[in-house]
Amino acid sequence: MNESDDFPLCPANFVCRCAKVSEDTLVGALVSMELATVNDIRREIGAGNGCQACHRVLRRYLQRQKRAYAENGPVLSLQCP
Repeated sequence: MNESDDFPLCPANFVCRCAKVSEDTLVGALVSMELATVNDIRREIGAGNGCQACHRVLRRYLQRQKRAYAENGPVLSLQCP
């Protein structure tokens, strides 16, 4: 399984289907609000408040943002396949 199979990289994709939160919304919040935990994401944009199936994906976005920030500043690259 490659990364794109379980970690979509397209702004139109939903990262949280229950709350209908798109990747674009999540990435914007990660960059502008300095969110560090799933609970931060839940509180600020509502993703992860439903069935919680997206928590694994949200943690991956948090890890990716943390890595990007350490290397180049707070930027996440969005690439549609």
